[in-house]
Amino acid sequence: IDPTALSLFDLAALDRLAATLMQACEVPAQSVSHAHLKEARQRLQLLISHGRARNEAWSGLSDQYLSDVSNLNAQDLQIQWRSANQEWMLKSWFSKRKITTQIKAFHLQGTRLDSGDVDRFLLVLKKLNEEDQYLAEHKEVGRELLGLAYSGISSNWESAEAHLQWMESFSQAFSDACQTRSEDISQLRSQL
Repeated sequence: IDPTALSLFDLAALDRLAATLMQACEVPAQSVSHAHLKEARQRLQLLISHGRARNEAWSGLSDQYLSDVSNLNAQDLQIQWRSANQEWMLKSWFSKRKITTQIKAFHLQGTRLDSGDVDRFLLVLKKLNEEDQYLAEHKEVGRELLGLAYSGISSNWESAEAHLQWMESFSQAFSDACQTRSEDISQLRSQL
């Protein structure tokens, strides 16, 4: 780079790029190598939003239930619960009791849910099931873009968000720094 040919904007852009690169050691190598790909950043953003939604759903249950409660299929239980509500009184009672017994097995104190709380519990469990399924189906995205920093449902989503922010900063800083360069951008990117 010929410093005499650079404008103040170019110098400021190089300064931002240098500052961003100084932080690269805090980011997984996989995040660094995919930072220039907008599609990769979008996939990571989506994964993070589902991970946070999963944590939010789990927070509604974590103080009362074992983590294995997520293995219960909320959709099946909702169908069974609706069916139990439509049966005659004694059969309804036994059907509901069977469902609450399944749930009780995962309660930290072994407490049975009141009938009035089952619908709310099943809604939260359904959201948890959906987010767990999404994260399981997209685990390759996490491994590809976060490397060892990705650990499925146990991932630290705040750290993942910080890595994503670095990727965005790098992409923007690189674009700004190379805006007035005549060389092939892909060659510059690979050299960098």
